Amino acid sequence: MISVLPYLEAGNVHGMGGGGAGPLRAGALGRMLQTPVPVLVCPSRRGVELQPFLGQFSLHNTTKPTLAFKSHYAGCGGDVQLRNGEGPQDDSSAALSASPWPHSKASGVFFAGSRIRTADITDGLSNTYLVGEKYVRMRQAKGPEDRDFGDDQAAYIGDDRDIRRWTAEPPLRDQRDLDAPDAFGSRHPSTWNVLFADGSVRGMS
Repeated sequence: MISVLPYLEAGNVHGMGGGGAGPLRAGALGRMLQTPVPVLVCPSRRGVELQPFLGQFSLHNTTKPTLAFKSHYAGCGGDVQLRNGEGPQDDSSAALSASPWPHSKASGVFFAGSRIRTADITDGLSNTYLVGEKYVRMRQAKGPEDRDFGDDQAAYIGDDRDIRRWTAEPPLRDQRDLDAPDAFGSRHPSTWNVLFADGSVRGMS
């Protein structure tokens, strides 16, 4: 999600923490997690106000916030669900090369360590999901033990269910109590919107 910010006229958010180090960078990245970009929120759901950050893992580059901005959209990881753990400890070359990126099993565009180019999308750009509306449980969590794992952290988080979904599960309309953190979906009565790899946006059943 961070990588698309410059294309959404949110380059100022994308640049937060860049060039800094230590506590200054950590503070800037903490402010980034709380900076809304309204286009990442569906008008049929909640507004751009900050929501509780309920993720339980420590963050590598900043302190865990109490509140964060969350998106209603997620990149498509493909039809094979991958689990990557916490990821590398930092963005140094040594840490990145030591992390077990699951390239061989990935079938979508967005996954940990992805370097997918348009030429790599052999099924055709107009047939390939790039980004879609994600399913979000309607009942708001009261605490970490009750959280929706697909909507518990932040829009600008690393590889996580908050910003990446799989097509292994069918898309769903939002429901009050159902947990489906890996599914696409929406609150619309009969459709959910998908951005395809050719740049077109279509409503899907």
